[in-house]
Amino acid sequence: MRRLDECLPFVYGVIIGALVLNLWYLSGLAVEQRVLPKEYSVFLNIIFVLLGAFLAFAFRRIEISRDAKRKEAAALNRSLVIMYRQRETLQGLIEIFDKTKNSSQEYRAFNTTAFQLPNYSFISQNFESLDFLIEKGKANNYLDISISQESFEQAISSIEDRSHCLENEIFPILANKKTPGSKAYTYELIEILGSALYTKTINLTDEMYRVVYKNKEKIENEIEKLFITAKDLYPKKSFVYPDDKPAPSLQK
Repeated sequence: MRRLDECLPFVYGVIIGALVLNLWYLSGLAVEQRVLPKEYSVFLNIIFVLLGAFLAFAFRRIEISRDAKRKEAAALNRSLVIMYRQRETLQGLIEIFDKTKNSSQEYRAFNTTAFQLPNYSFISQNFESLDFLIEKGKANNYLDISISQESFEQAISSIEDRSHCLENEIFPILANKKTPGSKAYTYELIEILGSALYTKTINLTDEMYRVVYKNKEKIENEIEKLFITAKDLYPKKSFVYPDDKPAPSLQK
């Protein structure tokens, strides 16, 4: 597409120059001789050939432009779907977190389950397909999508870090230990695990809760912003939006 744009001024110049030269030539003959030479038919044929080539070139350029817009709109839809799936993944985890959200730090740390998460690489953004946003002056949206992707990865990483700590450090120690009594729960846990590991587990759990809740909201905001941008660029195209909330108003 860029090569065609670079060639277009040259093609315009050739066609317009030939037409102007032709008009000048005919005007001169009409005024001075009032006759047309036989050789002019050859020149006229050349003009028709150039004009036909120009029209073919112009239609091809229109076709390529339409195809590019279709691919760009499809890339935006895929990006919205990916963010929506990321948001739903975090929402599913939040529904589990809500059960202990208002409990004490200690209770959350040692009673929230350790998660066995799948590989979420299949819901990662394809940034190469979104490069056109920069060319269209939407670099901020491109950066926002990147931040949204990092937010999701950060949330998943926080869950994995805590789960790794529980499975590899906490569970082996507690495996053969009797559950401490409720009155001496904190004291006995610190005695069994050690102060450093006890504090580490609480901090990892607090970070997990904070990051997952915060980044889920951040992804929701980015979905709305990208939807508005997509409709602004391609108002006649349809774009996905979560069913559980109304689409943002596009009125300016």
